[in-house]
Amino acid sequence: MNVRFEVGSVTVETEDRASVVASYGEEMAAVLKGMQYPGTVGRRNSFQLDIAFDEELLTRLGERSWKVDPNPSVDMVALGENWGGQKADAIVQFRDLGAAAVEIEKSNKKTIWFDFMKLWMFVESGQASCGMIVCPTNYAHRHGVWNLL
Repeated sequence: MNVRFEVGSVTVETEDRASVVASYGEEMAAVLKGMQYPGTVGRRNSFQLDIAFDEELLTRLGERSWKVDPNPSVDMVALGENWGGQKADAIVQFRDLGAAAVEIEKSNKKTIWFDFMKLWMFVESGQASCGMIVCPTNYAHRHGVWNLL
């Protein structure tokens, strides 16, 4: 069954509200508010959702004339280590604010720590000045509703 979803409320969490990172968050929140995206409800696997949230978000970011590099790999040479081919969902250049590595986590509270590690690697390699995780506060799962934030 094909359905349309819409982002409800958006919360931005940062350590320092006056920082450049807070500006990234506010820019992202403006894009997310009211964003609609398509999806399907599967007949198998407990009616699992297949949504095009990532694609829609990256398209909308690009429409704001921001440079969006989808699925970038970590520059392992800059890190000086061979840690495998880690990828982020995107690196977004927010006008004059700089670049942010973006991870979109919508499925699993048990693996979200991998996203933090990947973002650290992009910052450490110099490919981004900060990292940003976009995640739902009400991810519905067969075991209940999880707050990934």
